[in-house]
Amino acid sequence: MQIVGFKVRALEEKLDKLMKDMDGSNETKYGSGRNAVAFTARLSTNRTFRSHQTILFDDVMTNVGNAYDVTSGTFKAPCAGRFLFSVTVRAQYHKQACAEIVAEPEVIGVVAAGDTEIERASSSLTVVTSLSQGDVVHVREMKMFKGDFYGDGFTVFTGVLLQ
Repeated sequence: MQIVGFKVRALEEKLDKLMKDMDGSNETKYGSGRNAVAFTARLSTNRTFRSHQTILFDDVMTNVGNAYDVTSGTFKAPCAGRFLFSVTVRAQYHKQACAEIVAEPEVIGVVAAGDTEIERASSSLTVVTSLSQGDVVHVREMKMFKGDFYGDGFTVFTGVLLQ
């Protein structure tokens, strides 16, 4: 029983250390502690989005810092820093999907996938940008008419605070 008591105390100490790390006591400039920011959200079903319509990534896998809003499809920077954003789009069969990453009001990257001749087409883009606290970033359809995005987790939006 004494051995179990020692093990429990050791686990409690480790848990206390982890909790201190999470509340920022040992934070680093790379987004640990209370400044941790990271999200990944996927498109769960096939969807068509109109020109300049924000893509609503509705299947949130990770949302450390709760900066990604699933209802609006937007990320709002909780702090100033350098962020990495990545988007992967997959077009529905024999269709097109074009997207742009927007750090309001500026387009910071574009990506396109698909064609009437191609059955399965995907494309990815990764950008690094500096944001101020409160800046909004989202992904939107960029073509003049519409984009047909494939769901089932193949169309994905990710962001992380680098420093």
